[in-house]
Amino acid sequence: MRAKFFVFFIAIVFLVLLTVILQFLPILPRLNYFFSYLTIPIGRVLHQTFSPITQTVSFVAHSRTKMKELDSLKQKVMTLKSQSANLQMVTTENEILKKQLNFLEERKYAYLVSRVLGRSSEESQAILILDKGSVDGLKPGLPAVINNGVVVGKILKVEEKKSLLLLTIANQSKMAGGLASQIGTNGLVKGEHNLSLIMEMISKDVNLNTGDLVITSGLEALVPRGLLLGEIDQTQKEENSLFQTAYLRSLYAPQDLQIVTILLDKSI
Repeated sequence: MRAKFFVFFIAIVFLVLLTVILQFLPILPRLNYFFSYLTIPIGRVLHQTFSPITQTVSFVAHSRTKMKELDSLKQKVMTLKSQSANLQMVTTENEILKKQLNFLEERKYAYLVSRVLGRSSEESQAILILDKGSVDGLKPGLPAVINNGVVVGKILKVEEKKSLLLLTIANQSKMAGGLASQIGTNGLVKGEHNLSLIMEMISKDVNLNTGDLVITSGLEALVPRGLLLGEIDQTQKEENSLFQTAYLRSLYAPQDLQIVTILLDKSI
């Protein structure tokens, strides 16, 4: 296509130049007329030949300009979507923090807010990686809460700038628990299959009902009494045993944890 275009271009330039020269040669009027007569149909043919090509080239150039404009608009849309996502994230985090701060102010706890960086597969446990560590005052055994005092786990290991949080549903997790309606410790709340909670070693004399709230009993030095552990879903009694078991419904979804609050000390 380029070779054809070049040949036609050279031909038309030659004919145009020849026509101009003949205009200044009065001694050759007939030859001038002849070439003028010859170049008119050739010009028409060339116009008919190159007009679609010119239109195509113009269309391609216009299309490229439009594509660039479209790409620019797409980039602007992506930027706006990113800003919108960040705004939604900040709004959600602010709502979470507001619930937690209301509880903390009422109980007068010393606390530290921490973000969840990810999840660890250490020992196949339900473990979260937090962005706070020993330089922030964290140490093993400190409880982490969300919302209105729902305890989600305890600090397992601490490094300088990050730490591991063992969730209450983890197999390794153990916390002293009691019924919100009673005083003292009623049993041991353990994680089961990294999915749920179970409360064991409950005396048969304790009256258990579905829907009863289970809280931390305050028996552990770093864990204050009154943090919500779960809600009784069903109970089990063995005839030849001195104890009974309660299966609890967890009050949080591990996959939804984004921000947790670490309680640094008991109520003051």
